[in-house]
Amino acid sequence: PKVVVLSTFSVAPARGGGQLRSLHLYGALTTRFDVELVCLAAAWEQASRTALAPGLYQTVVPRSDAQQGAEEAWGRAAGVAVSDIVAGELVMSSPAYLDALREALLDAEVVLLAHPYLLPALDLVASTAPIVYDAHNCELALKEMVLAEADNADDLLARVTAVEGDALRRALLTTVCSPADAAELARRYPATTVEELLVVPNGADVVGTPFTTGDERDRATAAFLGRYRSLRGRNGAELRHLGVFFGSWHPPNIEAGRAIVAIAADVADTVFVLVGGHVEAIDRQSLPPNVAPAGVVSDATRLALLRAATVALNPMLMGSGTNLKLVEALAAGAPVVSTPTGARGLPVLDGEHLRLTTADDLAATVAATVIDPARHRRAATARALVERSYDWRALGAGLADVLAAKLA
Repeated sequence: PKVVVLSTFSVAPARGGGQLRSLHLYGALTTRFDVELVCLAAAWEQASRTALAPGLYQTVVPRSDAQQGAEEAWGRAAGVAVSDIVAGELVMSSPAYLDALREALLDAEVVLLAHPYLLPALDLVASTAPIVYDAHNCELALKEMVLAEADNADDLLARVTAVEGDALRRALLTTVCSPADAAELARRYPATTVEELLVVPNGADVVGTPFTTGDERDRATAAFLGRYRSLRGRNGAELRHLGVFFGSWHPPNIEAGRAIVAIAADVADTVFVLVGGHVEAIDRQSLPPNVAPAGVVSDATRLALLRAATVALNPMLMGSGTNLKLVEALAAGAPVVSTPTGARGLPVLDGEHLRLTTADDLAATVAATVIDPARHRRAATARALVERSYDWRALGAGLADVLAAKLA
């Protein structure tokens, strides 16, 4: 049997949280299904079909120039990227994507929506396959935050409400990242009940994420800091600790990155490495000397940073779903400082698995954490939690079993 996944972005190479969930969770469905990811990519990407793993294939189809241009016009009007929201209603101007989708669906037993936005594409190709909706977030709640300042917010939010509600209504099965998301979706869409939603949290590649703590981590920190010998903290302070933040180009991540920049000068003995596409939105002209904007990095560098970090920061101020980069940091043994919003949906406790703080107290909490010997004990407790409950392989195999039963 075959699952066809519809995505508004290329899944591999995986950098952001949505890509990582799609790659690992849907990839783990191959215990029972063949899986084809049919990805509506940016217009400048290359069309391709790739075997990512046994039973897992990615078909990348670039948006047409017409669709790309129309999405960008919507984004200029909103003041923020909204290509996902309007992708489904504009996809008819990308006939190559619809052709690829038709072909993929010829032998499909079920279709899976990674986000709801390409649901209209299924109607355009007259698909009759059962639908699984994987709700990475409560989209309406997230977009209300992202579009708070947009002049055309009401119009865009009406579109989100319509397509998210339709996906919930038509799905054979809807999965959510946390009980909080289930409750929020049920509140926003009264025809949906919490009981009919299946929680499949974000996870980590436990086998592929080495756990590093104690003296081994301290040595890795010292080795990595050698790369930043030319940097100094405020008033020439020597850099002794390494803080890392990972975030794609996504408004909640941009705000979190800016929060780190704002406190960096107050933690002068720590170099803060900002990783991911959010760096493009950070004003580099006014960065404190102990902030290093790395941008997008390789998987090897990402793992090296997770291995070496004295502290992994997750100061999210808005968002929905559960935070995948937090689970990855906990799996790697990186001591974590997060806001409660960053830890949303996860059963983590302040002082037991990580440190929780507010934006106002972020600098003080980071400064205390990097010298706290108990950070390694918390990291070991957090890794055990991830191994028990957040291994992608186990999460995907469990979802595959549920889906097979639904289709039986």
